[in-house]
Amino acid sequence: MPLLANDKPYRAEVSATAGNFSSPIILPGWAHEFTITALPGGGGSASVFHTTDDPDSVEDDPANANWIEWDPGSVSVNTSQSLAGQVTGLRIQAVTADATLQVCGNRRL
Repeated sequence: MPLLANDKPYRAEVSATAGNFSSPIILPGWAHEFTITALPGGGGSASVFHTTDDPDSVEDDPANANWIEWDPGSVSVNTSQSLAGQVTGLRIQAVTADATLQVCGNRRL
């Protein structure tokens, strides 16, 4: 959906090094219509995880949040998916090479 003059866009990006999880992206409550994109590094693979835990708890202690892997599982090519439902945080796991997670959202005012 294209942005209109009265839209309030949201965009965030985080990266992880091979074998590690990124820091979480805490999604703002005012945004929705999210598209998430995993960008695995050349020859590598990556997985995206989401949580519905309290955003303050996720930000304070991401290792203890309840993380759920996205439907595509581990991907080795750039992969996007629409995010449905209430999600408070996202992170990426770079499995075999560095990887980046991009999040775009929108609020129609």
